[in-house]
Formats: sequence, structure tokens, C-alpha cells
Amino acid sequence: MSNQCWDNIIYWIGRRPRGGLDRGFVENSKVTFQNRVDAIGESASDPYKLATKLQKDIDEQIRWMYEYKMYHRKRYLLYQHAKIWLSCFATISIALAAFLQDFL
Repeated sequence: MSNQCWDNIIYWIGRRPRGGLDRGFVENSKVTFQNRVDAIGESASDPYKLATKLQKDIDEQIRWMYEYKMYHRKRYLLYQHAKIWLSCFATISIALAAFLQDFL
């Protein structure tokens, strides 16, 4: 890949080509954190309560993403099995049709 492509990839994951965090990435992280705090509705005056609520919120998001991933993985495997069985059925049908055509 060209250097420009790598620079774009590095930029989008939040790193500068020469190292160090990109300020845009850090600022976006701060905004995301503040949005989470506002969504929880806990005041920042009690940092322990805020940290506990944020930890629970993060754990819930991780659990939800894991369940989402497992749901789609099961669907993918179901489709894979269906394709395998349909291809087996088609192959056997073709073989049987050819075999029966020789007898008839």
C-alpha cells in the first residue's frame, strides 16, 4: 500500500504517523465520555458513584455487544450449514438423475 493509504489508516485509528495520539481522537473521546456521563444522569460531584455507574454501563454495553455478536455468528453458521446441505442434495440429485436416466 502507498504511504498515503497507511497515513489515512493510522489517522482513523487515532495515531499520528510519527507517534502520539491525534488531538482529534482525544477530543472525540472526551466528548463521548461526557455524553455517557450526561446519559447516565449522575452528577460529577461524587466521582465514586459516577465511576461505578460508568463501569456498570460499560459492562452492560460489552454484554450487549457479545450477545449481538453471538446472534449473528449463529445466523452465519446456520446459513453455512444450509448451503452445505443444499449443495449435497443438489449433487446427489444430479447423480441420481444421471443414474436413473441410464436405466430408463
